[in-house]
Amino acid sequence: MRLGLLALAVILAARQGPPPEPALRFHHLHLTDDRSPFLLEFYERLFDPAIVRRVDEGGGPGLRAGQMLLLIDKGALARGEPTALWHFGWGTVSLGDTYLAHARHDVAWEPPLPADQLHLHMRSVNPALAAAWYQDRLGARVQLAPVATRKDRVLPPPEHRMPEALVWLGETAMLIYRTEPPLFSTRGTQTDHIAVTCPDLDSALASLARHGVPILDRPSPRGAWRTAMVEGPDHLAIELVERS
Repeated sequence: MRLGLLALAVILAARQGPPPEPALRFHHLHLTDDRSPFLLEFYERLFDPAIVRRVDEGGGPGLRAGQMLLLIDKGALARGEPTALWHFGWGTVSLGDTYLAHARHDVAWEPPLPADQLHLHMRSVNPALAAAWYQDRLGARVQLAPVATRKDRVLPPPEHRMPEALVWLGETAMLIYRTEPPLFSTRGTQTDHIAVTCPDLDSALASLARHGVPILDRPSPRGAWRTAMVEGPDHLAIELVERS
């Protein structure tokens, strides 16, 4: 099974304190794969069995551990096309370390992993512009790397890169790395989309539409939720979740 896209990047670098409350908070990460029962068992084994539990939320199966919600249902096998969602992991994050620097720390790779510290590693053809979008459209907190440390001209292998932006959606971090185009839609891949909470779905969707954000799916009921889907930077699918 190809888990390259789902690599576990567990980082022990020091994290700066919790960000302020954004307008929209991170809600869940949604995986789709024909081998969903296997993936449920695989990820379930990564966490403390005392805190992780299987759930059925939004009309689909998944895992919840505290604030972390990982939904996994059936879908197409993973494509090899690069998308904005590079991979994800669990652990504290910082803006200044490359993977090689992380590897020199005493990283605890063995389970149980800190389920409450889910973070995402993102690709972008313009990390600063993508970070500004998350800040302006979703109310995220953003940190940018100093210009001198950005890899604007030289693109070393991803494992050596340093993120150029750190975006916080609530307590969930997204590290953004520069890459070359093209990037393809996340829809139909193993990491199909991310989701954010939305207290007023119609109002949020109208605001995003006024700013030219592409609407992928109009509002519809989904279990106890009402959801819609929009397209964020670099063709990242973002679901808006309004809970009843």
